[in-house]
Amino acid sequence: MSKKIRIISASDLLNKEIAELNYNIQHLIVPGLTLVAAAPKVGKSYLMCYLGYCMATGQKAFAKLNTRKSKVLFLALEDNERRLQARLTKIAKASLLGTVNIPEDLDLVTTLDENADSIKVIRELIIEGGYDTVIIDILQRVSSPEDTGSYKKEYALIKKLKELADSTNTAIIAVHHTNKKSSKASLDSISGTRGLVGACDNVIVLSRTSEESSASRRGTLKMSIQGRDLDSNCFYLEYGTDEGFYTMSEEEPLRETKQEKMDQAWKLSLEGYKQDEIAKLMGDITQGYVSKLLKEKKEQLNKENDEKGTENDEN
Repeated sequence: MSKKIRIISASDLLNKEIAELNYNIQHLIVPGLTLVAAAPKVGKSYLMCYLGYCMATGQKAFAKLNTRKSKVLFLALEDNERRLQARLTKIAKASLLGTVNIPEDLDLVTTLDENADSIKVIRELIIEGGYDTVIIDILQRVSSPEDTGSYKKEYALIKKLKELADSTNTAIIAVHHTNKKSSKASLDSISGTRGLVGACDNVIVLSRTSEESSASRRGTLKMSIQGRDLDSNCFYLEYGTDEGFYTMSEEEPLRETKQEKMDQAWKLSLEGYKQDEIAKLMGDITQGYVSKLLKEKKEQLNKENDEKGTENDEN
């Protein structure tokens, strides 16, 4: 029998003392490979930067989830230093600790050698830097066209990252995109084949709860969690609230009906506010959606006036 095969009896396994998995962020991030998927421009990079900041400083995520202080490497491969500085400054100033807390244990990388084996490079960075957590934003930047296109290829790519996470006892978070087709099953919304999901430990899918809140970081962000080492869960995040950078709830917040939004936008318009000002005052909609609400409200009022005129003519 091959020496590479290790057999352990069920009785030995049941009697073996195995340490509990130590979370990086309670209910959210543990050692192993986690795939985070979201549509473009919903704020996933901002959220990843925030979570990296929380782990590096040890502050509670969303003012609720306990965080293990750890050394974090953020591979922000779609960003530049100017954008990252702006994000970190805003996150630090919104710190729930009450003071600007500079994350000494958060390191950032914006480029990798395109000609090198990306996973090998990440392994070297982990070993040299002693990182507990690595955030890859995005997965596509550490893969090649040869790694995608079929279940077998995408499974092999994710398996390499999982083996890297396991062998270094690191929490690796790989950011990916969802597809344009809507699906009730969150896993079916992830772009690519099921091979991407099959090899990873945990999956987090981010989505907006309403179409009008499609602009980055506006409205309510739904966070659906499924995995082998995490309980299946669903959280709702609100960005930029008075309580902190993000606030979290396990219940979807009550939302105004479209008619209520139309009435509110129309009232503010009559008070002299411009469309961009109305969007800010209403809080969770874009200027384009304000324009749409005002147009539909005007059409609604014109229709009501026409109906009243018809009634008067008949009388």
